[in-house]
Amino acid sequence: MNDTVIPPTRPEAASKADDLAAFRLDQSYATATRSRPLLTTIPVRKPGKTAWIFIHPGDQWRFSALVYEREVDRTMYLLSADAAQSIDGELVRAVNLIAYSDSDGNLALLPVPMPREDGSTCDWHESMRDFAANYAGQWLQIRSRRSLGAYVAIPSPVDRPAPSDPPMAINEIVKIAFKDRRISDRNHIVLRQLRGEVA
Repeated sequence: MNDTVIPPTRPEAASKADDLAAFRLDQSYATATRSRPLLTTIPVRKPGKTAWIFIHPGDQWRFSALVYEREVDRTMYLLSADAAQSIDGELVRAVNLIAYSDSDGNLALLPVPMPREDGSTCDWHESMRDFAANYAGQWLQIRSRRSLGAYVAIPSPVDRPAPSDPPMAINEIVKIAFKDRRISDRNHIVLRQLRGEVA
């Protein structure tokens, strides 16, 4: 026979358990415990044709730069002016890197080509500059129209709330986006390969 005696619950303990106020979460709990994901990768690319994107308006989300895009895999390198002068100018492109967010909240940079020094451009680049300027601050899709030889912007048919501003300044965004692809040394292996100095 089990002689264990279970002591009766004290009235004050029962009253505490019955008081649901002790279990209610404070309204600040979600904010206090939620943390933003650490951004370690930021793509530099034109979005896919089915992606809805929001181009962040304002010069504070734009960064003009010189880049080289490797043809075989479309990898883009950020070049200093001195590094750019060490390779064929046809390989170097001046771009405006513009911050945008997609509908999943992912941050990316849109490389918008600028006219060359002689003013030459093409309809593809001109159309991209046009909607980057005129459609910033709203949701849109970017589609290519080969019949036009240009890109077209498709505005969202419904009102969507604007995303939050990026969590860092444009300089930090560019640093992360090009974290191991920033070239300032003329003797960088990528530049030497382009000059034919190494295989």
